[in-house]
Amino acid sequence: MAHISLAVRGSQRIESFLKKHFNAQGKGLHAIVSSVEEQIPQQTVRHIRYIASVRNKVVHEAAEIDDLEIFSESIDSILSDLQSIIDARKAEEEQHWRDSSRLLGHYQKQEQPVVVITQTPLWAKIIIPVLAFATISSCYSSVGKGGGTVYGYGNSANTELTRLKYTKASLESTVASLRKELNEAQEEAKRAKEVAQKKAALASAQPDKVAAPHVNVINLRDAQEKLNLLGYNAGPPDGLKGPGTRQALTAFQLQNGLPQTGELNTATSTILFSEQAKTSARPVVSGGRSINMLAVAEKTQNDKQRGYAAIDEGIRENLSRASIKIGKVDVDSGNVQVQVGWTIDVASINEQLKEHLKTQSNRRDLEVRNYRQAEHRPYSASLFSSLQKKSAHIVVKVGPKTGRMRIGGGAHCHVTCQFSTSRNPNSFYLKGSRALGGNYPEVIKVQGLSNADLAAIDQVTGWIEWN
Repeated sequence: MAHISLAVRGSQRIESFLKKHFNAQGKGLHAIVSSVEEQIPQQTVRHIRYIASVRNKVVHEAAEIDDLEIFSESIDSILSDLQSIIDARKAEEEQHWRDSSRLLGHYQKQEQPVVVITQTPLWAKIIIPVLAFATISSCYSSVGKGGGTVYGYGNSANTELTRLKYTKASLESTVASLRKELNEAQEEAKRAKEVAQKKAALASAQPDKVAAPHVNVINLRDAQEKLNLLGYNAGPPDGLKGPGTRQALTAFQLQNGLPQTGELNTATSTILFSEQAKTSARPVVSGGRSINMLAVAEKTQNDKQRGYAAIDEGIRENLSRASIKIGKVDVDSGNVQVQVGWTIDVASINEQLKEHLKTQSNRRDLEVRNYRQAEHRPYSASLFSSLQKKSAHIVVKVGPKTGRMRIGGGAHCHVTCQFSTSRNPNSFYLKGSRALGGNYPEVIKVQGLSNADLAAIDQVTGWIEWN
């Protein structure tokens, strides 16, 4: 339960953060991160998708997280990366407002010969002085151009002309300064945007070993890929540390002069992702053994056929030897309830299947799970797919009517097993022997019997169907 709880809670934390701060939409972590993928560096998107995949495996396939503490740290690392993006956005917005306020305050403090309009947009700050400049220039031209003296108007006209000259010069200076400040602000905003884009591209291009200071479940998948590339055979790159991954890490550490811990620690990760990493010394093809591959293939094919026979004729023959017991019978308005018990040799069925599939038997019931089936036999996955399509029922016949109860078939097994009608159950489950009566008796209902049917009934029979 701790694995399911951590996987579900961690996914929900990431989903909530994306919806709150990035306006993400969708159902499920994969869909949610797809809706905001353009806003987040690809490396972080890849990490989030992996958390979503692990969560689905843990919840729907009953897989287990190898290291709960490291998985939790990985989720915290993702949330920290997302928070850094939000902080960077806020800092950029605050800098923009500071620049705008400084520019607006500068022009409000200038002493102008016209009325100062506060809180006006930047375009108005430019147009108003330009219009004033044009008006004054027109007045200056109409007064006269005779070397700075207005003939025929006296001292008052000349004084007015002098004042207009100074006003014109002041407005020219203001417009030039405003244009310069505007250009500088635009250039600064452009540079800030370029810097942010470069940082995002750099973060996306850097490998996991640089982006995260700690080794976590996310870069374990990358490590498995690199180990396979170097010839150490770590198995499928699924991010889950099984025996194959541990053996590959131990062999890599031995070949590269590191302590042989079988763990992906910082020292191992650093060498693994560097150019100094040494390839496997183990030969790909053994030179000391002659192998008849055709004989191996024929044996595998024969084993596969025996596996299919075990889940068809083998289980059918075993169930045919099972005994059915009929217990208490209750009748109410044409509906009959029949208590049943049965005895099935689950141990024998388990012996037939365990050579081909991974089985779990508790001496009473049988469970076959599908995760990591490829590690058992090459054909185990296809064999399990065929098995989960089978079903076993106990059938009770009362007069002309029958009733049935499912005791075997595809099921979802987490804490307990429940038979499933979905397309992808994670297990095959068979109920073993059950005694008659008890506190929780097994009951089969037979419905739709008339009084004439009831009067003609002299016995109740039962059997097991396997199809």
